[in-house]
Amino acid sequence: MNQGRSPIAPDEFVLRRIHKNHVDSGPPVFISYVGFRPTPDDTEGLSVYREGQVTADEVSTSGRKAGEYYVARLSVRDICALGLSVVSDQQTPGPAGHVLIPELSFPAYQRDKARLREIQVRLAALATQHIVHHPTA
Repeated sequence: MNQGRSPIAPDEFVLRRIHKNHVDSGPPVFISYVGFRPTPDDTEGLSVYREGQVTADEVSTSGRKAGEYYVARLSVRDICALGLSVVSDQQTPGPAGHVLIPELSFPAYQRDKARLREIQVRLAALATQHIVHHPTA
């Protein structure tokens, strides 16, 4: 983790963008754990966005395939209860409020896939309960 990154308060909420290919559109809608699996681009951690600084619509349209994303709202307290942290990250360009879950970086995932997959399953279950934006495409 980079110096200068501060933790996000447990009473905040973050938004996670999840491509529609990682969601069973149901009914009921069900988010797969794959929506929380880091990619090789996630070298510092998994990206989420502070809800107080950006809207779900802004998050959904900021991805490579605008209009193809669900957005889920997660409590920082719930994320921390899984043994994870949420830390600030200054990223430009992109939507405001970018933050990271550093324990879900790609290198960490490569080292401990089994344990982190269980956490991803739990995050997906939480996200399934709190979908705040559906794809338009």
